[in-house]
Amino acid sequence: MYAVIMAGGGGTRLHPLSRPERPKPFLPLLPSGETLLQATARRLPVAPDAITVVTERRYERFVRDQLPDAHVLLEPMGRNTAAAIALGAIAIDKPADEVMLVVPADAYIEPKSERRYTSVLEKAGRLATDAFEIDGPLVTFGVQATRPATEYGYLIPKLDTKRDVDGLVAYELDRFEEKPTQERAQMLLKEPGSRGMRGSSSGAAAPSPPRSGDSPVFCRPCARWSARRCCSSPRTRRSSRPARSTMRSWRVRRETARS
Repeated sequence: MYAVIMAGGGGTRLHPLSRPERPKPFLPLLPSGETLLQATARRLPVAPDAITVVTERRYERFVRDQLPDAHVLLEPMGRNTAAAIALGAIAIDKPADEVMLVVPADAYIEPKSERRYTSVLEKAGRLATDAFEIDGPLVTFGVQATRPATEYGYLIPKLDTKRDVDGLVAYELDRFEEKPTQERAQMLLKEPGSRGMRGSSSGAAAPSPPRSGDSPVFCRPCARWSARRCCSSPRTRRSSRPARSTMRSWRVRRETARS
């Protein structure tokens, strides 16, 4: 297993202490004097040289100073979580059957829970290899919702698929609901088994996407990467951009519509 830490941010949540020039993952906010980035790396169940930090170029110096043994992967420009994960999956040269663990750099875990947290990550790595007899599963972590939060998404499990894997309770995922309205959040809180996926403590583990001459495909119905389309579902999408000719045609139609 190898790890990818997503480090960035707009520096707005702890402003003025945190600023765009140095957002909170790189600030020594913990009583130990560590930054959130350093604490995140220390908790991971992998060697320091098995960690890659995906970040923007302007934060490179902070990463190299705080995690000198980690690899650094610079984004061409700051994007969202999905883009950072995709970049790590494609750019990091690892065997296709090795599990990639993805975590945010700004998570805070109470010191008394750190050992348990690391244990969960280790077990999730094993779960990602053959969970529920799914080929190439994506394992995601959530915390139990205790209030109708509207700032987080929600993981809704299939309760009848519950399994205990080395003491780790796992379910097949029924669906994911993006940040809900207040009314919908109250309904989700009452739904059995609903878990709020809090951005500050979420993460994922999955086998690396296949590497071949063709661009990899992620099939949503099958929840797996494949070197080619694995089913007939129209929701299967390639990770490559549209062809240049298609983009040019789109621009021509757009300019024609304007005129």
